[in-house]
Amino acid sequence: YYWLEGWQDIYNGERVFVEGLDFSSDRSEVDIRIRVKEPVRYSVKSITVTGNTLFPTEKILEWMAMQPGDPASERQTEEHLKIVRNRYGEQAYIMAKISHEWVQENPEDQGTLSLRIKIEEGGKMRIGRIDIEANSRTKDEVIRRELRDFAPGEYYNENKLQRAMERLYAYQYFSYGTIKFWHEPGSVEGAQDVKIQVEEGNTGSIRLLGGYSSA
Repeated sequence: YYWLEGWQDIYNGERVFVEGLDFSSDRSEVDIRIRVKEPVRYSVKSITVTGNTLFPTEKILEWMAMQPGDPASERQTEEHLKIVRNRYGEQAYIMAKISHEWVQENPEDQGTLSLRIKIEEGGKMRIGRIDIEANSRTKDEVIRRELRDFAPGEYYNENKLQRAMERLYAYQYFSYGTIKFWHEPGSVEGAQDVKIQVEEGNTGSIRLLGGYSSA
């Protein structure tokens, strides 16, 4: 937790350790004392973006929602980069590689780190084959009907695929979270095949009712 929130020197030396154990007289209970020697919490000095041509740097920094002086939080960085990846996925750049590193540019920059974001956009991808697996009771056409705006030959849009999954959950044929999908290279250049794996639940139920009256 300390490392994710900007205390990046937390692993330098023994900074978090059990200082002592205090047992009760009958040794049925114990109080645990943990000592934390907090290092410096780093803040953001600057943010740079390289390799981006689809979106301007200003827009990516807006999605990052981090400013110089903010804590150098690895957790927030990953959350914000997920937004950037989603924006690329909406434009069919599903193979884009986005990496980052924290750098202390000068030794005298005590307590500050610069965030460097590197983007390898790749090319736009189309949808190749769509294969559906593990549906023993639900017919393929039921699932494919909800993929009406996500079809082979079109540009791959992850948001459209996610909306199709939400429509499938609305049928209540599948328990929420049991539909998995991923993409992999296919036989067509510039396209990715899509695999959809479902886990079917109960598609119906019988309810028995009874009642009585004073008569």
